[in-house]
Amino acid sequence: MRYFNMFLSTMIPDSGPASRWVRWLYWLMILLVLLVGALLRAHHYDTWQDNRHVYFFENEPLLQNGDGYYYLRLARDFRDDKYQSIDELRTVPEHPPRPQPPPLLAVLTAMFSAVTSLSLDWSAVILPVPFSLSLILPVLVLCRQLQIPALPSVAAAAVAVTSQTYVVRTSLGVYDTDSLIVFFSLCASVLALGFGLHRNSVRYLYLLGAALNAGLFIWWWDQAPDAVTLICLIPLLISAVLYYRPQRREGLLAGAGLIGVLLIFLFAFPEAVDKIRYGIREILVHGIKGGTEDFPDVRSDIVELHATGWNGLIHGTTGLSAVFFVCLAGFLWLIWTHPGRTAVALTVPVALALSTFLFGYRALIFWGPPLGLGLAFLVTAVHGLLKHRWPRSGAVIATGIAIAVAVPNIPNQMSRKSPAPISFYLMKSVPSIRENTPQDAIIWTSWTSGYPLMYFTGRRVISDGQFMSGERRVYGNLPLVSSDPNFAHNFIYFYITHGMTGLHRLYRLTGSPRAGLRWIKQKLGGDDPEKAAQDLLTLSRPAGHDAICTSIEACRKFLFPPRSEPVYLLLNHQIFRSKWFWYGTWDPLQRSDRQPPPFKTRWFWYDASDAREVKGKGEAAAILPLFRIKREGGTLVLNKNITIDIEKGKRLELATAGHVFKQPVKQLLTYTGDRLEIKDYGYEEGLHVEWMQHNGFGAIMTENVAESLFNQLFIRHTTSSEHFRHAAIQSPNFSLWEVVSSSP
Repeated sequence: MRYFNMFLSTMIPDSGPASRWVRWLYWLMILLVLLVGALLRAHHYDTWQDNRHVYFFENEPLLQNGDGYYYLRLARDFRDDKYQSIDELRTVPEHPPRPQPPPLLAVLTAMFSAVTSLSLDWSAVILPVPFSLSLILPVLVLCRQLQIPALPSVAAAAVAVTSQTYVVRTSLGVYDTDSLIVFFSLCASVLALGFGLHRNSVRYLYLLGAALNAGLFIWWWDQAPDAVTLICLIPLLISAVLYYRPQRREGLLAGAGLIGVLLIFLFAFPEAVDKIRYGIREILVHGIKGGTEDFPDVRSDIVELHATGWNGLIHGTTGLSAVFFVCLAGFLWLIWTHPGRTAVALTVPVALALSTFLFGYRALIFWGPPLGLGLAFLVTAVHGLLKHRWPRSGAVIATGIAIAVAVPNIPNQMSRKSPAPISFYLMKSVPSIRENTPQDAIIWTSWTSGYPLMYFTGRRVISDGQFMSGERRVYGNLPLVSSDPNFAHNFIYFYITHGMTGLHRLYRLTGSPRAGLRWIKQKLGGDDPEKAAQDLLTLSRPAGHDAICTSIEACRKFLFPPRSEPVYLLLNHQIFRSKWFWYGTWDPLQRSDRQPPPFKTRWFWYDASDAREVKGKGEAAAILPLFRIKREGGTLVLNKNITIDIEKGKRLELATAGHVFKQPVKQLLTYTGDRLEIKDYGYEEGLHVEWMQHNGFGAIMTENVAESLFNQLFIRHTTSSEHFRHAAIQSPNFSLWEVVSSSP
């Protein structure tokens, strides 16, 4: 107990021989920092209440992020004792295993809901705020370890918990692991430094604390145990090299204990060990990979993985250049004066912060503690320079500097508006999905809808926020870009039966993904299933143990599997904000790493040429949604800048980010509610304008998009009922189509 009390005493910030009023001021300032941090994260709750139709669904608040519904569904199943080893709703037909044990975030949410009697949805909305404010604890302890007095340490805590990106990603309703990732990573450094600085048995309490922190951290960030292992081990290794000089007997006992713990971990958790080893090898050898040899890199679609420059760094942390560079100067000064301690305590936090320039916006959450420590050390140094000449006013001046630096960005953050929940538009389709689809239905839709659909409807999906690789996106959008409903129908049933495994088997037979995709497009879109089965049998015969089938009937069932499970295609206008056409027309041969630019007008391009032969030349595929089209006499008003003479058409000039479309209107298609009226202006090439007269929704598009299944279903509402039957249509919000369950 004596050593444990000594351990606790080293965790309390030191105020030195300060008077009682200074200690009261210290705790009052801590409370103020917590209140301001909570206010910054929850100030937009009034907006939620004023716009309940946007932020609430069935009287429960919607999460601000889509990934949160992954953890929330696990929390619900854990609470209801329905947590199974296999997740039957995810990624049909693979159905991956669920994490064991359940993620710590889900467990804590279920427990918080049980203790407070709040619903799971409200618990998930609230918890990110107190979780993120806990960062103040390791920051204050680290200030003590770096010999920063108590009052300046409050400035460090203030900068850390009010760092702009950290606030945004841990605000009310942003339910994800970010709320404690910075806390656990900084605790790893604090405990490692404590292990190095103490020369008595207290150091082993720090070591025990580091082990417990690592275990909780792996449990918390269960999707990245490799990164967690590196974050926890590196500061311990540095601390041991710089500070650990035990007596012989002590060293032997400590080494034997460490080996024992490692052996227990190796044998008790072999799967975790393999995952950690493989992940670390991938990080060290290959880095973070977003694509494969044959399929696109999806990192450009994920905002949190976009690399950040200096302007983005400043805006995402302190918000003001002067404040940022003042904190940075103090941080560099801190490193210069305390090289050993900062090597242990700050190597990993700084490395995580600098990863912003490589791996993206999400890493901005790690900048708060280093910048806060820099400000605190600068204030301490200024106070040290002033206290001899102005012993009483020096502390006041230093505190004034801290306030002047830490406070200015708070009003900017208070003016930040709350965005609509990412699943807001999807929620419009949830009641119809519940009403018009059976419980065991499979929903074919984009990966962004996966987690919310599983949570709110209990239906199965083909992809989600974790299983959304470039290859999966190609397959998910392949039916939508096709102009052949027969192929789209057959491919959907092929994929939900065989998944990526079935496609990979075909690739092995045909020799490559490019040849395999071309082959399957030809066979599944043809009118002769028997001929397709015969061709597959011909491919399979020389394959030996890799043969897919050994008879015509088996080959036919493989390509055109009979299905009894209901399948539905869900379309909504969120697709306009994705690169659906580019993914759906991906050709593994071209391997063009040029991503379609993020046009403000939402035009999306794909390169249909072989980029190795014709650099920079390609075919454009684009669609621009319009929501208030109206007719005024002989003129069709698309928006305030674009009008069309209905009788003569007009040459449209549409500016994009770096491109300008100057093409005539080739065709105007009007959907009156019961029939289609088509007016052709006689041009060989040009843009298509299509609109729904009854609700004003429509789009300008290129010809290749006009012919796509997506346009046939979502805008025209027409296709062969042999393949797709409408189950529910609420244009322009969504349309739900039954994929007719039949096989030739």
